[in-house]
Amino acid sequence: MENANGATFAAARTDVARPNPTRVRYVAVRGPAPSTLLRFHPGITVLYGFGNGLADWLANAIARGAEHAPDGFAEIDGQRVSLTQLPDEFYELGPSPILRAGSLAEDLRHVSEAPGNESAPEARAITEAIAIANDRIAAIEVRIEALTGEISEGEQRIAELQTHRGPTRRTVTRDRSEDADQLEALVEALESAGRLTKATNPAAEALARAFDALDHAARRNRPRAEIEEELRKWELVTAEARARLAERRATAPRVAPEDLAEAARLRDALRESTERGGRMFRRRPDDDGASNAEEQLRALLERLGARSYEDLMLLGTGLGSADADLAIREATNVVAAAERRCADMRAELTEPGLDELRSERVELVERARQLLGHEPANRPADALRAMRIEPQALVDAEVALAQKLRDFGARVDGTLVDTAQALIHEWRTARAEQERGHAELRERDDEIIDAENEVRAARTQRSRLSRQIENCRTEIEDLEYDRERLQTRARDASRAVVTISPAIVDRAVAAMLQAAQISASAMPIVIEDPFDVLPVELRAHALDALARHAGSAQVVFVTADPGAVQWARSTNEALAFAWTADEARLVVAARAKES
Repeated sequence: MENANGATFAAARTDVARPNPTRVRYVAVRGPAPSTLLRFHPGITVLYGFGNGLADWLANAIARGAEHAPDGFAEIDGQRVSLTQLPDEFYELGPSPILRAGSLAEDLRHVSEAPGNESAPEARAITEAIAIANDRIAAIEVRIEALTGEISEGEQRIAELQTHRGPTRRTVTRDRSEDADQLEALVEALESAGRLTKATNPAAEALARAFDALDHAARRNRPRAEIEEELRKWELVTAEARARLAERRATAPRVAPEDLAEAARLRDALRESTERGGRMFRRRPDDDGASNAEEQLRALLERLGARSYEDLMLLGTGLGSADADLAIREATNVVAAAERRCADMRAELTEPGLDELRSERVELVERARQLLGHEPANRPADALRAMRIEPQALVDAEVALAQKLRDFGARVDGTLVDTAQALIHEWRTARAEQERGHAELRERDDEIIDAENEVRAARTQRSRLSRQIENCRTEIEDLEYDRERLQTRARDASRAVVTISPAIVDRAVAAMLQAAQISASAMPIVIEDPFDVLPVELRAHALDALARHAGSAQVVFVTADPGAVQWARSTNEALAFAWTADEARLVVAARAKES
């Protein structure tokens, strides 16, 4: 037997098998040619009529990696997976095992030898098994020696841990963690209240506004005679403005009521003539009433100095002249401004004088001094506005912290916050030191327990390995006894020639599959016409033997023998399946036609 690279396997028995990873089973694969569609059975698949080279192609289908894998699907643990998406472990397994025609011929030669030599392969297998057992004993003895060293080191480590004493830690008689948490909460509340915005003093703000008003009154204060003289002048200006306003109103143009009535009549006549002419299809030549009314209205407007009937209506109310209207408005504005100025002068005469302002300022300064608690500066208003009131939350937090420090009997040398933080640091440092001591003790106890468990596990493993050595030696004794028995039988056996029988075929097939180690292979086993060396009547029996000895492995049987197809189709469907090149071409053609 040989694999896809041509390496030869001897058909010998071995008791040591490789680990059996999860198997991959082909389901359907697109072959090397466009018309080559391959379908597979989980057990034995007989591929017929696909020509030479298919066995090698199947053996190397996924050996070159996912990028070179053909189109198709495989089954892993009951899940269908594309050949380009298999786990990496299957690409790394290399080509699938492949059995060629010469494999069975070599095994037949060994099992069909004369009786004196038929036990030679079994004797060689026993010799190899004895060598393997001796190698196993040597490896186990090396492992036992290593375990003995590990046990000694573990016992020494346990002794060191038991005699080791940790550093002396301060013993805390009372756990002050809760007290530290209370102090920390009070400090945080005090700091949070300290960040609040301080409100202005309402009384100070009102007093500052009084100072501003007093300063403003002092700056605008003037002698009374000066104010009275200015008032007299503005009263004269007001009288002149009122006279000018009356004159403008008296000289404004007016329109007689008769002219207004005549203009209204002419406009109505013109509108009526225009509407009547619009309702007719065409105007009669002798109907010129509208033209006469229009000419009369235009002449009346020119005589009165108006451009349209609407302008005439404005003239009739006394506002139609733009010049007269502007003059009246200007005179009215002058009168209003003069009257406002006179009112301001009269109000200024009623304001207090400088002596009264000085007396009022003295009273305000005294009130500011009482409110501030000290003599105000040159600008009392600024000092009053800078005055702030502490938030009530800050006052309450300071009182609570001071009360808690008194309850703890603490001496306040600096600020309340500094004293509280010093106590918190002291209590938590002592607690942390005690916790470190306890943690070190627990860690040392855990190390001792782990070391004892390791020593116990090493002793158990050493005892188990010692029993394995005894079992191997017993196995060697049994194998040596079997080898001696085979040698004795070989010497006593005759040299009669044995013909190929179904039993020999069965043994040959079993030896061929055992040499391929199909039970340890995770890949399908590819077999290429190994039964051509058999008589036709024994080929079906060889296929039956293949089905019995294949076990759970997937076997792909590539052949040009139609008898193999007949065998697959006549056997149990759960065991084997036949797929021919003609069937593949029909399926490909049908799919091409459907697309």
